[in-house]
Amino acid sequence: MAAFRFDGEHVLAGIDVDISRLVLTEAGFCSEFVRFPSSSRGLLELENGRVDLLTAASYTDSRAHTVIFQPPIGANECDCFGMKIPAI
Repeated sequence: MAAFRFDGEHVLAGIDVDISRLVLTEAGFCSEFVRFPSSSRGLLELENGRVDLLTAASYTDSRAHTVIFQPPIGANECDCFGMKIPAI
């Protein structure tokens, strides 16, 4: 299942969004999900207090200095494939 995707008329959906909505609703909060052009922009908005939460943000040591990360709720495995070139 994708962390997030656009479903139909620009409606954000996916496991990260579903879990975030559930947790926020159960905690009594309203939520609105906004798409940013890049993760850098999302982090800037978070650091400047214009958003309260980012979904699907990858952990880095430098980001951990300014934002709080929750423990992972899942793991993604990525395989890369390429053409094998014989040794000369």
